[in-house]
Amino acid sequence: MLASALSAAACDGSNVVGPRYDATLADADVPETSFDTGVDAAPDVAPDVDAGGMDARLDAAPEAACMAPAVDVPTGGFVDARDDAGTAAVTGVSASLAAPGFTCLALATGQARCVGDNNLGQLGDNTAVARSRPVPVMGALGVRDVAAGGAFACALGDDRTVRCWGANPFGQLGDGTTTDHRMAAPVMGLANAVQVAAGQNHACALLADGAVRCWGSNMFGQLGDGTTGIASQAAPVAVMGISDARQVELGVNFSCALLAGGGVRCWGNNTLGQLGDGSNTPRAAPAAVRNVECAVRVTAGESHGCAVLSGGAAVCWGVGLVGQLGNGANSNAPGAVPVLGLTDVVDIAAGAQHTCAVLRGGTVHCWGSNMSGQLGNGGMTASNTAVAVPGLSGAVRVSAGPRHTCARLNDGAVRCWGANGSGQLGDGTTTDRASPAALAL
Repeated sequence: MLASALSAAACDGSNVVGPRYDATLADADVPETSFDTGVDAAPDVAPDVDAGGMDARLDAAPEAACMAPAVDVPTGGFVDARDDAGTAAVTGVSASLAAPGFTCLALATGQARCVGDNNLGQLGDNTAVARSRPVPVMGALGVRDVAAGGAFACALGDDRTVRCWGANPFGQLGDGTTTDHRMAAPVMGLANAVQVAAGQNHACALLADGAVRCWGSNMFGQLGDGTTGIASQAAPVAVMGISDARQVELGVNFSCALLAGGGVRCWGNNTLGQLGDGSNTPRAAPAAVRNVECAVRVTAGESHGCAVLSGGAAVCWGVGLVGQLGNGANSNAPGAVPVLGLTDVVDIAAGAQHTCAVLRGGTVHCWGSNMSGQLGNGGMTASNTAVAVPGLSGAVRVSAGPRHTCARLNDGAVRCWGANGSGQLGDGTTTDRASPAALAL
C-alpha cells in the first residue's frame, strides 16, 4: 500500500511532481488498442469500515501517515427536514455526463427529483418530456444520494440498495436486462452499498467493505473485472484488486477509485491519457495514477480526472486541450499536474471539458471550457487557470455536467449555471446562465 511508505510530511498537499478533450475526438474515432489486464497486488489488510447509519467511518484511527476518509454519504432525518421557507432541503446533487444534460437531486425528505433532458426517460417520471423544474423520480423512496450518468441515473437508498432509471442499451441500469426504464428499478444482486456513481454508459457502487461492483458497457474495460471481450454486463461484477476503496467516480468509458491509503487507481479507456498512469494503454483492471499521494477526493470527467490532496491542493490529469486541467496549459498530461492558484480545496468535480472546485470558505472556482457559461464567472471565455464564481458563498459540494455546473449550499439550496437548453439548471427556463441561478424546487 502506498501509505505505508509515506511520512506525515509527505501529506501536506505539496508533494506533486511534474508539470473533455475536444469534442471532435470521439472515442469511436480512435484506433483499436491492446489492453493491459494486469492487476497490482491488493493490500494485505483492508481497513475495517463501519457503514452503520450510512455514515461510513473508520473504526479506529489509521496507523498510516496518509488515510483517505470514508465516503461521506449525506445523512440526516427524512421527516420534516426543510429549510426556513418550508422547501425540502437538498442533500445531494448530480449533473449528468452527456449533452444536452439533466440534473438529479436527493432531498432530505428521502425523495429524488430530476430536471432537464428526458428523451430516454432519464428523469424517472414515467414520461419522455423535458422539464425545466425538478420532478419526482417514481419508484425511488428513502433516497440518500443520486448519480446522473449519460442518459440514465441511479439512486442510493436508505436500505443500502441501488435503483436506476433511463436508457439501458448496455445494461447500465443493472437489472439484468437491456430494456429502458422510465421509473426507478432495483439493481440486481447488490446490497450494502454506501455510494453509487454513474458514467456515460456504466455505473459502479462502493460497498461498505471497500469493494467496488460495476455494470453496463465494458467496451474499454471500464468495469474493471479484467475482461475486454465482453461488450457489457447487465448485472454487477467485481472490480479486480480493490478491497479498500473510499470513493468511486466515473467518466466517459473509464472509472477511478480513491483508496484508503490516499492513492487513486483508474481503469478503462486510456487512449488520451485519462487514467493518469503515464501511458495511453487502456486498462481492464485498476492502475495507479502517477503523482497522486494522500488524496481525499477524486472526480472523473469526459476524458480527464482530478483529485483533492490532504493539504488542500488539487491535481488533474488526462485531456487538457481547453484548459480543464487548470495548470495554465492547453495540453494533455499523462500523470497528475497541480491546479494553479488553489488552496484549501474541499471538493472537486470534472465535467466534459471543465472542472470546478469548492474551497474551505464556501467559494467555488472553475476552469476549462466556457462556451455556455459553465465557469460561472459571467463570461464565456475559456480559462486554463481557476477563476472565481462571483456572488456564490456557502457552497459545500459541486457537480459538473457536459456544459453546466451545480453547487449545493450549506442551507440545502442549489445554484446552477451554464447550458440550459433542456432546462437542466432547474430555474424554470431554458435560458443559458453565465452566473449562478437558483434551482427551483
